[in-house]
Amino acid sequence: MTRDVGIDVSDAVSKRLTEEMVRRADLIVYLGETEHVPSYLKKCRTLLPYGVQDHVSMTHAEHAETTERVQEVVSDVIGKFERL
Repeated sequence: MTRDVGIDVSDAVSKRLTEEMVRRADLIVYLGETEHVPSYLKKCRTLLPYGVQDHVSMTHAEHAETTERVQEVVSDVIGKFERL
């Protein structure tokens, strides 16, 4: 679906977020479903959570809606920084 909006993630490699990464981060944008926030993030003051539905078992239409939601989140985060 990312190709549909002009983003190539074919070379992207995911990394597990570690507690050390959390300690060093200025901001953590969490896109996952809010009920699945890892325990070490729940009290993190740098956490900016957005509940985005997991893409597993989605129809094409649902995947398109999720992609749109992620785009909205990215725009919102950028807007927050622009207002600083």
